[in-house]
Amino acid sequence: MKKSNVIITVILAAASIFLLALWYWLGFNQVDSPLDLVISIVWWAVIVVGIAVALTVIFIIKSPP
Repeated sequence: MKKSNVIITVILAAASIFLLALWYWLGFNQVDSPLDLVISIVWWAVIVVGIAVALTVIFIIKSPP
């Protein structure tokens, strides 16, 4: 891996750990009302879309012109 890839991976891992800790600290892991469930679904949808965008960008960059 290139040095820049390692740096980006470390930053993303740190951000993921921070967001997971924030998730539990804010209490989103407990669904007490329908609004909590909606927020949880939106949260995971954002994560899935982010991963899809990242993979698409990676494949576009690696594809030959």
